[in-house]
Amino acid sequence: MDLRNYMFIIIIISLYAHIPSIQGQSNDCSVAQFFRTPIGNITSPQYPGAYGHQQTCIYYIDVADASNIILNFLVFHIEYKLDFLKVGTGLQIYQNEITYVDDIDGFTGNMNVPRLVLQGGQAWIVFTTDINISEDGFYITYSAT
Repeated sequence: MDLRNYMFIIIIISLYAHIPSIQGQSNDCSVAQFFRTPIGNITSPQYPGAYGHQQTCIYYIDVADASNIILNFLVFHIEYKLDFLKVGTGLQIYQNEITYVDDIDGFTGNMNVPRLVLQGGQAWIVFTTDINISEDGFYITYSAT
């Protein structure tokens, strides 16, 4: 992992440990969003409209007894090289402390993101935006097996 990715993860860990959480989908990025059902949808804020500027949105999927989390990206259109969506597994939180992070992949721009099969019953998605251009965002379905 290069230094830039490492610093990104450290920043997200710091933010995540201090952000309150809610259950399910919300357009509010000031709180981490938890998804605990075996099937669901995750969208960027304001989807299908343009998402906001200077946001860090954290989505956490935690399905008990799941072997895999499958992510299907139905729509993915964010600003190239300046807005990012990162995906990972292994995020463990205990008393607001994050103890492990496994960064799987990152995406930017207008692309066909491949279906991702993540091992285990926990996955995280972090969406960050910059100060100027907003696009349509993303629409992801997930299922636990």
